[in-house]
Amino acid sequence: MHELSIAYEIVEIAVHSALENKAEHITDMELDIGSASGVVPEALEMALQSAVKGTILEHAVIRFNIIRAEARCNHCQTLFEPEDLVSFVHDARHLILRLPKEWK
Repeated sequence: MHELSIAYEIVEIAVHSALENKAEHITDMELDIGSASGVVPEALEMALQSAVKGTILEHAVIRFNIIRAEARCNHCQTLFEPEDLVSFVHDARHLILRLPKEWK
């Protein structure tokens, strides 16, 4: 479950940033999760419940925004949202996976 290590890293970064800015509490946090990232939002949510204990994030409201991946077939130019990043590829020679602009 790599979400646990991700959760602890998120907490470490958030707490470090808060302390640098002389904040005593973090009341809410919004996280973007790419659908192509391999992160399972439900698993990350459970991991964060453990990771925030005893920190200034303990009572924070944490929200997730899911950023959908887009794929385009170079053969027919069809643009679509893949449901599963492995099973949908029948002929990968024509496929290009596009990342959201904010990831570039």
